[in-house]
Amino acid sequence: MIYLNTASSGLISKDTMNASIEYVRKHQDLGSEFINSAMFEIPQNTKQALSKLLSCSTENLAIVPNFSFGVNAIINTISQLHKKVLLFKDDYPSLTLPFTLNDFDISWLDSVYDLERICDMLLKHNIKAIAISHVQWISGFRLDIHQLAAFCKSEDILLIIDATQSMGAMDFLLNDFDIIIASSYKWLNAGFGSAVMFLSDSFMQSYAPRIGGYNSYNFDSEHIHYEPSSRSYEPGHPNLNGIAMLGQAVKEKNEMGMDKIAQHNHQLISQLIQGLNEIKGVEIIGPSEMSTKASFVTIAGSEQLYNHLSKSDFVVTHRASSIRIAPHFYNTSEEINEILDSLDTFQNT
Repeated sequence: MIYLNTASSGLISKDTMNASIEYVRKHQDLGSEFINSAMFEIPQNTKQALSKLLSCSTENLAIVPNFSFGVNAIINTISQLHKKVLLFKDDYPSLTLPFTLNDFDISWLDSVYDLERICDMLLKHNIKAIAISHVQWISGFRLDIHQLAAFCKSEDILLIIDATQSMGAMDFLLNDFDIIIASSYKWLNAGFGSAVMFLSDSFMQSYAPRIGGYNSYNFDSEHIHYEPSSRSYEPGHPNLNGIAMLGQAVKEKNEMGMDKIAQHNHQLISQLIQGLNEIKGVEIIGPSEMSTKASFVTIAGSEQLYNHLSKSDFVVTHRASSIRIAPHFYNTSEEINEILDSLDTFQNT
């Protein structure tokens, strides 16, 4: 089997699996003797690994159960100050639906390919908040979020980024942004049950959290103290198993080097696009310039083509009339050549 489907779900390493097994065994054997210390140590160790990977402070990080929890918590926090927001009509529903359900005044983008037009719409409609994906889930188009962040900062516009399809695959600096949220089960290769949320200092100073719970408090021997912080977005008892897996997965990426992972993925996608352009009849969906590509490529593809690839032991995503090919650090140049050969065989049959 050749796994080219990280954009759907990333593979878990043996060490990450073992981190989960070790957590469960200690919980089974020691109960509260383990949990009382693990409740602090596991999230803190994971945040320290994330701060190294993402070049940010642990104080700006929250580990939440999933992306949807994070974005709904943010919406609850900002809804008293912002009701106008700019969204992309074809963005991932987990990002857009919460705004719709909470009765935001939404302006819809028809396209994300033109950054200047996005900025013009924000100014024209006097919109002070935008939520958008770093990488589009269908086409793999990569938005220049650093340029967008610079514009939003100059115009005092709140910028919320969904980095689910980029965090763990691409190297970028978080400190340019207000809010970034990313699921852990794709390019971070950490399985289900956790997501990463970055909140800037300026955001936390400007917006009082409207969510809280057990993990949001500080305890001493006699008192419980609440102070608003990134921990406000981590209410209740955390999923320590999922957080332990995330910590191990991020540790492995730190050891490999995020810059090397990003370079490797870039080379594979460049090879893939070049090969696809040489196969007659293959249509790449969305822009194919490498400056706008993420770590996957989507092509027009029938169910017959998908079945051909599946029978040839390739794991990819087939959705409607498209096929998404998503290599990661564990894939090789030889595997890219193999799927290109398979596609060429199909097109010439």
